[in-house]
Amino acid sequence: MVLMSRARREQIALSWAGWGVLLFVTSFIWSPSRDGLDVVFVLFLFLPLLLVLPWQKPSFNEYGGWINLAALGYAGFATLAVSWGSQSGEWGYFVLHWFVLFFWLCGVCWVFSRQQPDMPRFFNITVIIGVVVAISALIYCYSENPLDYRMIGWSVARYPIVVAQIFGSVAVIAYVLSLQQDQIKRSLVYFLATLILLLPLFFSQSRGPALAFIVVILAALVFIRPSLKILLIHALIGVVLLLPVLLFTDLAQVLTQRGFSWSERDNIWHDVWHLAWQTPWVGSGSLADDHMTIPSGFFHHPHNAWLDIFYRNGLVGLALAVTHLALLLRWFSRDKILLPLYLWLCFGCLCLFTDSRVLFWELNAKWFLYWIPAGLITAMLVSRNRQTQRS
Repeated sequence: MVLMSRARREQIALSWAGWGVLLFVTSFIWSPSRDGLDVVFVLFLFLPLLLVLPWQKPSFNEYGGWINLAALGYAGFATLAVSWGSQSGEWGYFVLHWFVLFFWLCGVCWVFSRQQPDMPRFFNITVIIGVVVAISALIYCYSENPLDYRMIGWSVARYPIVVAQIFGSVAVIAYVLSLQQDQIKRSLVYFLATLILLLPLFFSQSRGPALAFIVVILAALVFIRPSLKILLIHALIGVVLLLPVLLFTDLAQVLTQRGFSWSERDNIWHDVWHLAWQTPWVGSGSLADDHMTIPSGFFHHPHNAWLDIFYRNGLVGLALAVTHLALLLRWFSRDKILLPLYLWLCFGCLCLFTDSRVLFWELNAKWFLYWIPAGLITAMLVSRNRQTQRS
């Protein structure tokens, strides 16, 4: 690699990683397992970026500036927190995933700064893949199970709430695109895609993502202010499609049978909150296996990413994580490219309030809720800044 000219390395890396970004992002929808995410990341992002990132002088702004510095600072502190965790021999695990996060956040910024992304095409491909996988997942689940069964998937989005989070994220993109269209026909295409993408969310019977979707869509209506004609057509189609289902099936009862309950979350949050204040500044320490036994029982995680950060990494780690989010939101925009990304991020953040562990952990489906939209937003900001400097 050192014998290859810099220009040649960049040319190969751009051609390779340019497609790699799209493959990696959409793999959270179509990959059959978490191992598939790792394979796509290594083959289509890590390897091509290895041709350039280690061989050039780091450019602060080109690598995401203060936004990515805050993200990697939080991840670095979480890695350091292994020192005071109960399993201090897990340094390798967290160092490895720090580099995974670095190559994603800085790598996508480098790609977008060198090669202007075609984000409308990017969104369209993501929505199309989402629709195809959603239909196949519905057939996969309900060809063998009754309708009152909480939907599971065949991909990395396997468990009901992860199904809701992944397809809900793509549904947010599709509906925002439908509201942004000037032509009625194009708006209807995206709206019908949204309805298909919402089926896994509702059949999963996951209340947190459903509420998050409603909140984000209401925000989208405020930000975009679509024409009344588009809204009326959407409402009419929704009623026409939904009314026969409600009248002639018991689907409404099936989808609402879980009712409103905290599902032990109130007890989990109460216990973790009080445990966190035992080590409030730096937390109890980072663990690769963060299953926890608390007075309420044994759980996989606290079901709230922000609370888990406070518990594991203390107020210092929480401040770094919140700083990263605040820097992202500082550049919030209503334009047609950034708004879908920002609302996707907002949907993810709301989902993280009700079902997640710490933000910095292994590469898994939860990345689609935070690190993926965060990386794309930062990369778009870098790309636009680069264009401004060139003009």
